[in-house]
Amino acid sequence: MARRRRSSGPTLYLTALGGVGIFLWWQLYRLITRTPPTTVHVVLAFVLLFLATTSTGAMGSWVLHARLRRTSGSPVRFVRQGMWLGLLLVLYAWLSLLNVLSPLMAAILLAIVTSAELFLLLRESQS
Repeated sequence: MARRRRSSGPTLYLTALGGVGIFLWWQLYRLITRTPPTTVHVVLAFVLLFLATTSTGAMGSWVLHARLRRTSGSPVRFVRQGMWLGLLLVLYAWLSLLNVLSPLMAAILLAIVTSAELFLLLRESQS
């Protein structure tokens, strides 16, 4: 019997997304270390933080799914989970900038994001 080759579609997309994430982290580092903290630069830093975390978080989610499960999900699931992580880190950074972030608030935000993703995963498994 001939062996079936595994599809490398998600692998290619998510590896490219990881490369984009590394580039975005580098740009965020350059923005933070080389520019003064004006309003525009802070907003740009938040955008870069979200995009960099989303891309590297999607790749990390893909690796975890491949490690923990035999069947992997769609790339949309991995990007969505990376976006949750990006949103969480931007919220942490914003609240930290306002000096109102506490460990309790961080735990509550983490619980909200985790429960939202769990509800989405349950909905996906039932359809």
